[in-house]
Amino acid sequence: MTAIELLIEQYRTVRQESLDALNQMQTINQWGLGSIGVSVGLGLVASERSVVAAAVVLMGLVPGFIAFGIVTMSVITQRIIHTRLYLRLLEKELGVHFDGFVGWERTRARNFRIGTSGYPFALLTNLGIAIGIGPGLGAALLASHGEWMAFIVGEVIDVIALASFSWWIIKVFKDMGVRNASELADKS
Repeated sequence: MTAIELLIEQYRTVRQESLDALNQMQTINQWGLGSIGVSVGLGLVASERSVVAAAVVLMGLVPGFIAFGIVTMSVITQRIIHTRLYLRLLEKELGVHFDGFVGWERTRARNFRIGTSGYPFALLTNLGIAIGIGPGLGAALLASHGEWMAFIVGEVIDVIALASFSWWIIKVFKDMGVRNASELADKS
């Protein structure tokens, strides 16, 4: 293989890696929606036997699944960003060897900024769902049945856990933005 053939093959491989990472993100989103639906259904079924059991499912399981999904989504987001950065480097190199080469990733990324990605929207939406179903629906169920001690304990645990997780994941997102912004500027 010549150096150019090797470069083209590497470009194809990394491009496929980028597409696979995007496909995994879609799978994670589908898994997340499905697990939330199953958890809410499980909570409703459990409410026929015990209000406290239903609240534990709604206040614990749903936010837990959402937290797991957000962490997984963050890992895949980093994978997507890094494969795209490497694609830009390969496209730049191919542009040196092939006059007029137009790389999709470099063309797409010209006006790209971290703040314009869909990740912050997905993050806030997931946190909103976790808060609405966990402390919201679970607590409303307990309050409507007069389970005040379980209500107080559940709310305190949920609010502390969700606030801590929200603070941590927002910090991770900001760190990702700072780290990736310098890489985007250097490699695009």
